[in-house]
Amino acid sequence: MDRIVTVNELKEGMTITQPVKNRFGQLIIASDQKIELKHLNVLKIWGIHSVTIEGESDNENNQLINEEIRNEAERILQKRINWLPEKLFEKELYELALMKIIQKLL
Repeated sequence: MDRIVTVNELKEGMTITQPVKNRFGQLIIASDQKIELKHLNVLKIWGIHSVTIEGESDNENNQLINEEIRNEAERILQKRINWLPEKLFEKELYELALMKIIQKLL
């Protein structure tokens, strides 16, 4: 399962699973690319905050985050925002906010 990570969490060797584009729609990094140091620099230069990578360790996170905690985090987040994400960037923002709340709950 793919997961969304911030640029600060990226490490060399991770695999991008969704193409990364700048705010003008130009391709920055194609999907299925292994992250290299040059990619990290380009992402920071363009102000990209998060990307989708192969979720090799996502199963570990899912085991630690039980359904009850996730539901509680979603309840808290829904109190703060009164909408559900529809577009890809909205889903990314929602997931990042959800993970932040989960971290606080743990």
